[in-house]
Amino acid sequence: MIIQSSAKVILLLSLVFQAIPTTDEPPQTRVMVVGDIMMHKPITNSGYDSNSKAYQFESIFTEVKPIFSNADLVIGNLETPLAGIDAGYSGYPRFNAPKELAEALEHIGFGVLTTANNHSMDKGEKGVVQTLNHLDEYNLLHTGTFRTEEERKMPLIVDTNGMKIGLIAYTYGTNGIPIPKDKPYMVNLLDRASIQEDIKILKEKKVDYIMAMVHYGTEYQRFPNSQQKEWTAALKEMGVDFVLGSHPHVVQPLQISKEDGKESDTGVIYSLGNFLSNQSGNWKDYGIILNLLLEKDVKNHRVILKEVSIIPTYVLRYQDQGKRKYKIIPLEEEYMNINYHDEYIFQYGQELIEHVMKGLD
Repeated sequence: MIIQSSAKVILLLSLVFQAIPTTDEPPQTRVMVVGDIMMHKPITNSGYDSNSKAYQFESIFTEVKPIFSNADLVIGNLETPLAGIDAGYSGYPRFNAPKELAEALEHIGFGVLTTANNHSMDKGEKGVVQTLNHLDEYNLLHTGTFRTEEERKMPLIVDTNGMKIGLIAYTYGTNGIPIPKDKPYMVNLLDRASIQEDIKILKEKKVDYIMAMVHYGTEYQRFPNSQQKEWTAALKEMGVDFVLGSHPHVVQPLQISKEDGKESDTGVIYSLGNFLSNQSGNWKDYGIILNLLLEKDVKNHRVILKEVSIIPTYVLRYQDQGKRKYKIIPLEEEYMNINYHDEYIFQYGQELIEHVMKGLD
């Protein structure tokens, strides 16, 4: 009886394993990236509840949250310190926003925020440290600014779906606000030697794909300048696979390179535009969500850009019980909420797609 029972178990197990489909599907990961997240004072004020005496910003992102739920990794450029209430909440020219912004970004799906930009030092050394402390509080990974030299020496690596993505971030400057002379590691400035060292470390760690968020370019210009093109070429030559541009506050074109024999498909979006800001007019209230599907070709040791698409976004301003409010609206029919549908805004979204895709012609 025991032998017969064991035979039955073996047979059943065999049937179970046969029923489980085997797959040789290559590892894939979907990465979504947005541009500048800027908290001008009116946006900060819009999130304040005088009854609870607390801030809440999640309502700004309710329309884009379902989009981010489809991503394995969501990245954005945080262009405002979260230095704490004692530093005083402020907008342009020296930003400081409540830490509840980080709470909202984590809640809607962000995994990584880059912090190297011209506003990194707006609240000084303490502001840099407090910002990173608050991002840690809400389990948001970060790179671009650092509390210690040890932190600076280890570039960020995100492991998702069997794919290791290295993410580095740099800025052209800090608006003339000095970085402490004894702590030059606090903010990543565009510097060839530093970038080469970061890329060397990432390659030694055997990452599959390297992305760089670079704060560069001319504000409000819809096409890249010569400096952007030169830095992009240099970054790719050094080993960066995808360059993610921020700073111009308007969207600039996308370019993709798929070459046989290369370790990976590469690309650049010269500027992702504003994801959130109080700027308006002349395309400053538009941005994009860059949507990349990366596929790991294990056999040939390369990464393929399986899908590349963009979703235009618009920062809507509206009145609610006499108070100005903000909401980020995706401008594609698949995602548009009928309550916010506006032919004029939608038409601009279509023009934005055409503009971004100019680089693919």
